[in-house]
Amino acid sequence: MSLLPAAARSFPPDPRPAFPNGWLGIGFTDDVALGQVVSRHILGRDLVLFRTGAGVLTVADAYCPHLGAHLGGGAVVEDTLRCPFHHWQFGSDGRCTRTPGDRKLPERARLRTWLACEVNGFIFVWHHAQDAAPSWDIPPHPIVEDRDYYLVEKREHLFRAHPQDISENGADFAHFEAIHGWSGVRLKFVPDGTSYRVGYDTSEVDTGYGDTGSVGVDSLAVGPGYTYTHYTGAADWLMLTCYTPVDPGTVYMHQIYYAHRAVPRPQAKALVEAVDCEWRKDIAIWQAKCYREQPALNDGDGPIAQFRRWYGQFYG
Repeated sequence: MSLLPAAARSFPPDPRPAFPNGWLGIGFTDDVALGQVVSRHILGRDLVLFRTGAGVLTVADAYCPHLGAHLGGGAVVEDTLRCPFHHWQFGSDGRCTRTPGDRKLPERARLRTWLACEVNGFIFVWHHAQDAAPSWDIPPHPIVEDRDYYLVEKREHLFRAHPQDISENGADFAHFEAIHGWSGVRLKFVPDGTSYRVGYDTSEVDTGYGDTGSVGVDSLAVGPGYTYTHYTGAADWLMLTCYTPVDPGTVYMHQIYYAHRAVPRPQAKALVEAVDCEWRKDIAIWQAKCYREQPALNDGDGPIAQFRRWYGQFYG
């Protein structure tokens, strides 16, 4: 991950909660191998991820409830996470299962664990300010398991922003031409519960990604921090993106790109590079902007107010 520095300046206070509610991506599935322990700082706290020999993934707070050792230096032993300090062992439910000498287990010797899932090559955790249970899921994308497609590349960025700013791009119709040079694109914002779809009329579009003429686009945002976009036309490729706050005001964005086997790998690699260049244009804007709670909008901006009402469901 590369941190792109924002210019030294003070920004107006941001009234939005720093951490929206929902499934938030904290890494790639293959970040954690069998029997491995991984440390991660995200959502304003230190976490550990460990995977048992059977492949079960657990995400937990990083500090041992015994005497506070950081469990990132521990090991997977007997399908438990063993603390590096006194070798207490914790199961996937957070309970202490064993201490040296099999001494009595203190009732309070329990790690906080996070509800986690692995979908589309990402690790997600469920975050909710009021500890509400999940009411929706991240849908599996069929291309991820489709043998007619191959993994092209993964990309990561770390930068100053709020996750809402990134999701809002899909409803900021004017920026597609102003920033990315798209011409002839007519868009439609379609909210549906905890998702929204951007409909593209691209009969005469030049996206700058090597596509001209008719281009098929399927773009869906799910929750506060996950999107996919599937392009068909001159090239058939898929971009999956997660964006999650690391700390207030800093976002970790990680992406996976797939291409159809009809697309040669050098072309797919060049495509990813071109798309990443466009993302960097957005990142440069996000890093230097402030949040306008009551923006001065005009008719060409797109349904930004409608989007903000939709995104508001992930706060509180």
